[in-house]
Amino acid sequence: PLQALFRMNDPFAHQQAKALAARLIVSGSDKKSRVKLAYQIALGRLPEKDELSSAQKYLDGFAEQLKDAGISKEEQSRLALASLARILMSSNEFMYVD
Repeated sequence: PLQALFRMNDPFAHQQAKALAARLIVSGSDKKSRVKLAYQIALGRLPEKDELSSAQKYLDGFAEQLKDAGISKEEQSRLALASLARILMSSNEFMYVD
């Protein structure tokens, strides 16, 4: 558990998640294409239907919380994607090869 917490909170992990989010914003025009690309880059595969739906709901919820804080729509998207990237990079599938 300590290693997982370290990966999630480490400045390098946040830096890489921000870089991936920036890449997703440039490469994809909508949430669905960005989520698909995030899965392809991080996990080497497309998301399952339920994973795609869950990720899109997560991004919407994360952005909604930021909206209430008065953060711009563009920044909401960037921060939400960076958060999703951290989740993917903290997954067992990212860390271990089956």
